[in-house]
This record gives sequence, structure tokens and C-alpha cells, in this order.
Amino acid sequence: MNAIQGTIKNGQIVLDDPAKLPEGTRVQVVPVDAARPTLGMREEDWPTTPEGIAALLARMDQAGPGWLSPEDDAAWRAALRAQTEIEKARFFDDAEQLRGIWEGPPEDEKNMNRDPIVDEVRQARQQILDDCGGDLETLLDRLKAAETQDRGRLVSTESVRKQSGRDGARRADG
Repeated sequence: MNAIQGTIKNGQIVLDDPAKLPEGTRVQVVPVDAARPTLGMREEDWPTTPEGIAALLARMDQAGPGWLSPEDDAAWRAALRAQTEIEKARFFDDAEQLRGIWEGPPEDEKNMNRDPIVDEVRQARQQILDDCGGDLETLLDRLKAAETQDRGRLVSTESVRKQSGRDGARRADG
């Protein structure tokens, strides 16, 4: 939204043009500082004709790159490299956490509370991934194909509700 312009007369603000704001809208009035330089172009200074736009683009092309001094550019590039290294380190930390989740607990913890069903699921998961050459895209394609092929064997929450007599409505005793 563009700023609304006006003038103070007898202690009241008289707007240059009617404001298209809903009744009761709160506004903030800030005096225009005539001495303050305008950054960039004012809205009314933007060209509107094809010739004016072409002239502006030509002036912009002449300016060229280099808005940073060589010292500032070097500092910016150094900060960018440092940020990249931080992000790489975080990535590798996150990757290790995901690997731990995927592979299960370390060997010394595996014997503490072993669950044979969980072990069997992990072995099956690893076998399926090995069959896919360790490629997650291949694994996803395989899972999608199996879902399509075995659609009749899939269980949905809707079918469970219907089978248990709870098709969306709560039972009086529950």
C-alpha cells in the first residue's frame, strides 16, 4: 500500500485524496522529513512508457556489478564459506542421527532389550533395501507397485471402523 499524504490544518489532518480504508482503521502519522534523502526511486518517478522503461534498463546495465567494495566482498565471501561449513557439519550430524534411527541401536545396546519381532522387522527392512541396491528411489517405486498390486490386502482406518461398528460415531459406553 502506498503512503497516504496529507497536511495538518487547524490541528487536523486533511488528506490530499480520500483514504480507501475501512472505518475505524488505526493509522500511524509520521511527518515527512524534507531533508531526508529518498532511497531508490519514488513511486511517481518510475517510467510508465516503453521508451522510459528502456532508458531505465539501459542505465541499470551501465551501472554493472560491484556494489561491494573489494574488502566487503572478501568479508562477505569469507562469511559465506564459514556458513557453508557450518551447514555441512550440521548436515553430517543429521545424517548420522538418521543412520542411527535407520540401523537401530549400537551393538552394545542391542543385547539389552532385544525384541525378536523388532529384530525380524529390521532384518526384513534391510533385505528389502538390499534387494533395491540400497537406492531409496528404487525402494519407493517398489513400495508403490506393491501397494497397487495388493490394494485388496491393505487395511484402512475406515474399514476398521466399519468392522468394529464405529463408523465415525462414538459409542455410548466409550
